[in-house]
Amino acid sequence: VIYYYTDTAGNANLVKTNATDTEKQTGNIPSLVFKNTRIVFDYPSRNKFHDVELKRMECNIISTYSGQLFKININALVHGLCFNTTKGSYLKEKPFSGDFNLQFTKSQDILFNNIKLYIDKQPFLFTGNFSTTEKIFSLGIKTQKIDFKKAISLLTQTTQQKFTAFNILQPVDINAELTGPTLYKTIPM
Repeated sequence: VIYYYTDTAGNANLVKTNATDTEKQTGNIPSLVFKNTRIVFDYPSRNKFHDVELKRMECNIISTYSGQLFKININALVHGLCFNTTKGSYLKEKPFSGDFNLQFTKSQDILFNNIKLYIDKQPFLFTGNFSTTEKIFSLGIKTQKIDFKKAISLLTQTTQQKFTAFNILQPVDINAELTGPTLYKTIPM
């Protein structure tokens, strides 16, 4: 288990180290492989708690002219993704897998385009841009022919409760677009 904790004063148990001279010269980051590793991010002062069990994750990192390309293959079980612990977890106890690329630009942006991920065996397409310098993001999520109850089960417990009185018999297509600031306590549009 890798347990990352940040207290109310902003102190964390994971500290960034300085790169070696060789790493500074080449700009290379070593590839990573996780097997049967549980990763927990606990940030109680911001009501955030993420818990993911990596059955297997490979991450090959390639330097490009515009930054770093992360080639990721993942097979995991999400125990919960809490962006606000008072509202509950997204993807609670859901399997998660995919083979995709993330681009980290030299200006510290994270970019991805039409990456296919399987959540609870349902294919989803994700497109996004997270800017760390401008503190804004955009995220698009699409899936087709998902059972309504299955779609609702991916949401937080408080949101699920609001849908208990509803049912749609035919599978539905979902297209969600979120944009907004990445600042603490802001709500995306």
